[in-house]
Amino acid sequence: MHKNIDKINKSWFSAGAVLFLVAVVFLKYQMPPPHVLLHSIQCYERLPPLWLLGLLWYGSYALMGGALGHTLSLKHISCENNGSRYLGAFLLLLAAILGAVWYMLLFGKQAVLFSWLLMGIGLAMLGGGVYVWTRVSKMAVVCLIGVLFVHILLWITQLFVMLHI
Repeated sequence: MHKNIDKINKSWFSAGAVLFLVAVVFLKYQMPPPHVLLHSIQCYERLPPLWLLGLLWYGSYALMGGALGHTLSLKHISCENNGSRYLGAFLLLLAAILGAVWYMLLFGKQAVLFSWLLMGIGLAMLGGGVYVWTRVSKMAVVCLIGVLFVHILLWITQLFVMLHI
């Protein structure tokens, strides 16, 4: 019985990861390429390789979707932790949406400052989701700590570009 539950959780993890990954790939191809903004503000020398930043961004969304799918698929969970599960899911979805809007504002509208502020709010939502899920799923928390690290890295990188450091 335990093996069947693990298999279901892994399936939901994979389904969530693929769903989020498809969503951000679709979003990326709806926006102008990042090179347009980066060329206009001439900041290539201050950035890590763009392929690495893109890989980190895609990976963070895959982990976010996987953590969400895994946590929502948990069967045996106490009533008090069930509320934490849905609160964390809500915060994670808000963080994912704010991250997508960050991308659209930064590369679609070139609203550098506003997108940076929005990403900060998304980081707060993501941090709240990590905190709430500490009682629900350790695996999801580990995944989300990786996501939080990547998003903090992107947030600081954008700050350095804005300040021309």
